[in-house]
Amino acid sequence: MSGIQRFLSGRQISKIEENSTFNAVGGAISFAGQFKIHTFSAIGPDFFTVRNGQKNIEVLLVAGGGSGAGSHAGGGGAGGVLYASSLSVNGNVGNYSLSVGNGGQSQSSMYQGPAANGQNSTFSGLIAVGGGGGLGTNNNSHTGQPGGSGGGGGPSSGGFPREGGASTQGSTGGIGHGHNGGSGNRFYGAHGSGGGGGAGGPGINSNGTTGVGGAGNAGNGISYFGTHYAGGGGGGGHNGNAHNGHGTGGIGGGGNGGNETIRGTNGTNGLGGGGGGSGHGSGDISSSGGSGVIIVRYTI
Repeated sequence: MSGIQRFLSGRQISKIEENSTFNAVGGAISFAGQFKIHTFSAIGPDFFTVRNGQKNIEVLLVAGGGSGAGSHAGGGGAGGVLYASSLSVNGNVGNYSLSVGNGGQSQSSMYQGPAANGQNSTFSGLIAVGGGGGLGTNNNSHTGQPGGSGGGGGPSSGGFPREGGASTQGSTGGIGHGHNGGSGNRFYGAHGSGGGGGAGGPGINSNGTTGVGGAGNAGNGISYFGTHYAGGGGGGGHNGNAHNGHGTGGIGGGGNGGNETIRGTNGTNGLGGGGGGSGHGSGDISSSGGSGVIIVRYTI
């Protein structure tokens, strides 16, 4: 049984003889070698339409990345990634509905609560889960938001750990990809927040050290069709007036974390990257996650 059959929990997708007159439209169409490629990058609902014939196609879904939080904040988790290597489509069905998820959006200035999750991306019943938002320091929650990849935790407070959010779409035989966010920490006033999880690896725990506000590095992105997707956002760092300690965003569109003077940067649209967590002071503004994408590819 193929990977996509396992993912669909028993739903049978029979192999069919491909029709040489296969014709489909939808999205931005391009060609690379033996492949015809349909790229859907506009946020919201759309259709992949088969006008004639039948074929097995590849489908890549990348969900929107989570927002990085403001104020000593954790980075946003990358959007979940879902890859179907052989999905049967045919002209008798015609329209296959899909939707591209937006990234979690930036909150108002001085926002210190949990940041917004990214939106799911879907294709004909397949779902890639939006990335989890990062956690700000002044919040009663002790973990980053769960999502396709988990958001990073804020710095510890009152003796409680600030753990990274859990991935709700862990890697299962190469079908769904996502990792937990990194944990936040504090060491004598040096704050280091966790980086958001990415599709290629987990966020690394952030550890504040004497004189330096440590920050979590995000998980690396994962490559499909020659492009890296779904890097988590870097965590924000804080250490008094020290202008350092911010984490680097993960490969695949993850935004960098901020510090006392700079805010976290947004995740990259079209790659599902998580937003970077902001630091403190003038950087107390949360960042947005990057929007996702859906790519359909097949031989011609």
